[in-house]
Amino acid sequence: MLKKIATSVLVGSISLGTMASEELAGGHGTEHHEAHASSNPPAGHESDEHHEALASKATNPIGDLIQVQVQSQYSGHVYGMDGHTNAGIIQPVIPVDLPFKSVPKMITRTTVPYIRSPDLPGVGSQSGLGDTVFLAFALPETGRKGEMFGIGPALSLPTATEDELGSEQWSAGPAMVYINLKTKGQMSGVMFYGLWNFAGDDDRENVAQLNIQPIFNKFLEDGWYVGLQDVPWTYNDVTDKWTLPIGPRVGKVVHFGSQAVNIFGGAYYNPVDDNVGAAEWTAKISFSFLFPK
Repeated sequence: MLKKIATSVLVGSISLGTMASEELAGGHGTEHHEAHASSNPPAGHESDEHHEALASKATNPIGDLIQVQVQSQYSGHVYGMDGHTNAGIIQPVIPVDLPFKSVPKMITRTTVPYIRSPDLPGVGSQSGLGDTVFLAFALPETGRKGEMFGIGPALSLPTATEDELGSEQWSAGPAMVYINLKTKGQMSGVMFYGLWNFAGDDDRENVAQLNIQPIFNKFLEDGWYVGLQDVPWTYNDVTDKWTLPIGPRVGKVVHFGSQAVNIFGGAYYNPVDDNVGAAEWTAKISFSFLFPK
């Protein structure tokens, strides 16, 4: 399975640029009341129900679906700094079966960023890996139809290759998510996680951060959907500053042969202008390679 995923991501990354424009023109999931998505239907015969089921799972932070997301972001202006910033993100999402009847599943989400910073005092622009964030959500059986709940740990690892691109701190905290699927063709909910440093460089600023991500998606015909950006609002308790990115996204689940891909893009604006280092506005595009069972 891992070999299949790696091969699909590599081949898909090479071919998507030429194929995306043509395509865009043209059992544990049921335990948590998600629509069932069959594995690899014949090319050209994917139903609206299949596309919607995949779109629902692909946009659900605790959806029972293996996926690998490759994302590119561009921020044209950063508050208090000169120049722009770019980021490339790889985010594998891996469901894990657990040997517990009351908690049968865990969803892990790992975010690895590659960052090009704006001009920084004394060092100029820096490029390299940022800190890695790992979230794990255990999904208990609640018996509540159309609702999903996850709880687990959040962990930030000091993997930045340049001092200016990371915190140089090990940080951890709780993570929780609630998803409501009661309304047909719609998803709403909220995800939050906190991070507080417990080890690292004593000369660096402490980490005390709360991240809150509102979730809303409306599923349309033929795999299309619209919704809120998958970016959290952030409160930094050390600086007493908020970052409040607000904006839409639009996406579509497509098939390249038997490979399902969730393609989405959009932009968001952060109106809080007194948080130095936060982006004022950002545009992004993402390709998620989907591996339904």
